[in-house]
Amino acid sequence: MVRTKQGIFEMKERLYELERDLPDNQFVRLSKSVIANLDELSRFEAFFGGTLCVYFRSGEKDLPAS
Repeated sequence: MVRTKQGIFEMKERLYELERDLPDNQFVRLSKSVIANLDELSRFEAFFGGTLCVYFRSGEKDLPAS
């Protein structure tokens, strides 16, 4: 699934394929299941076990998998 300002879309590509095709200076792999646009990141917060919780400008957050 891809979340954009226009909505949520289902993609046929695998995450590693998207990661390979996206510009390195604009996107970063945050976890096994998340690639993020650097321009959309708001802040990071320390989480249990030394991992990070990532907050996006949209208000969404990506919690580490438990």
